[in-house]
Amino acid sequence: MEGWLLVNASNGASWFKPNDSQQGQHGAATKGTMKMLRHLWISMSVECSTADVLTKLQENREQHAKLVAEARLGYVKTARVELEKRLGQLVEGKVVSVVFALHVPRDYTAVYDTAISMLQMHKPATITLAADEFRHLMDDVWDWSEEFAAINSAYSPSTRAYTSSKGIGSD
Repeated sequence: MEGWLLVNASNGASWFKPNDSQQGQHGAATKGTMKMLRHLWISMSVECSTADVLTKLQENREQHAKLVAEARLGYVKTARVELEKRLGQLVEGKVVSVVFALHVPRDYTAVYDTAISMLQMHKPATITLAADEFRHLMDDVWDWSEEFAAINSAYSPSTRAYTSSKGIGSD
């Protein structure tokens, strides 16, 4: 029953297949669908191969680390330009503010590392993921994704493209 999700509602379990308007790219449930399910007190879970979840999470971590590295390089470049500009003004004798409104890029690699360690220690061949866990571990959409997109995209075109492809930060 590929594409179907088991819904455990208060009135019993049933199968649910999101339609096109409830699916994001690659068939993942959208943020709106997830909010709707929580609002209706519908808890969904799916049994997954532990190895598949671990592999996907490791891929997501690698992608995250690349995006963070690019954002850090962009941040340093932007900060250097701003500092040199202000220093030049100060050398000319101008009184200028030296306060900067640059946000340091966010790095959530430790979140991935913890989840990876937990999965590596998980003994059974399968693992049950709730809808939110699936969204985080498999779809790579986290509760902090909006903040990550907003801040890191300022310094990283790849972050902007990646998060936009997942419907993050485009609201």
